[in-house]
Amino acid sequence: MSYYKQLKTKLKQTKGFTLIELLVVIAIIGILSSVVLASLNGARESARDSRRQTDLNQVRTSLALFRDQCGEFPSESEAAVSGSLGSANSCGTTLSDHMSQVPTDPSTGDYVYASNNQNDGYCLAASLEGDSVPDDSASSSDGACSNIDTSTAPPADNGGATYFLTN
Repeated sequence: MSYYKQLKTKLKQTKGFTLIELLVVIAIIGILSSVVLASLNGARESARDSRRQTDLNQVRTSLALFRDQCGEFPSESEAAVSGSLGSANSCGTTLSDHMSQVPTDPSTGDYVYASNNQNDGYCLAASLEGDSVPDDSASSSDGACSNIDTSTAPPADNGGATYFLTN
């Protein structure tokens, strides 16, 4: 038998994957990738919620330093937690003296700050994506938190909880 005929016979005997087998493998890979992506979204939400909590605790520390220096917390116009660092108050300091940059929410960009009328109390608020409220969260009726209109800010239309911090 010639070499050419042997090669031709060998090629005929070699089998490849059928179309059905290939489609089944592609379907399994697709299902596995969708499960992995779904679990990653939950981890991303948790990470953003954790960042929100850390950001508000950082602002809380800066507000405590501000109070130590000035004897009172900044008014809402002096603090402006949604991006600017406010203007100098009667003691000649700003919140930017205690923070280089006001943190912003990873999704909406804004956190909410409210102070009471005497500037001896405040409330910080952020909308969480998860529905579990952290242990250190205050209630919307605590102190200056009652000044925050939770229907407008922070936006809680994502079905998550609202996280409140007070002094």
